Amino acid sequence: YTADNGAYKLQVNSQIFATSATIATSDGRYKENVATLDGCLDLVKALRPVTFTWKPQENITSTDDNGDEVVVREGHNFPKGTQVGFIAQEVQEVLSDKPWLSSVIKENIRSAVKDNEGNELAPEEQFFGIAEGNLIAVLTNGLQEALVKIEALEIRLSTLEAA
Repeated sequence: YTADNGAYKLQVNSQIFATSATIATSDGRYKENVATLDGCLDLVKALRPVTFTWKPQENITSTDDNGDEVVVREGHNFPKGTQVGFIAQEVQEVLSDKPWLSSVIKENIRSAVKDNEGNELAPEEQFFGIAEGNLIAVLTNGLQEALVKIEALEIRLSTLEAA
């Protein structure tokens, strides 16, 4: 966003395409109070992956003193076509009792835009996002728990077949 970055130092009003991976610092030398994440199978079962299309967005404009139309707030530049993902509010509900909820669900607020006389040109905008990279640990633990159950069932099945 060019007019207001909201709560984050960098926001891009479109997709980011990198020729290599984006990297999040994860060096253990910077971490303390490390504990293995567990109990995520039920969380994974409760998550609802969805397909969706983004609602069309428009810039909010105003007329300046010279009679020229000016953009006072850029619309979100969402990609076109069918997408896959989650609904942030639903993920928030599934993870509501987790102390690490705020590492997955992020809130952003774009301040209201007012003219010199204090008239509101664009309202405050609150919206949620998902730190999808942080959700990978939850999904990985859920898969690990499922694999333990599958392996135990395979052993039981092979024992029954051998009898």
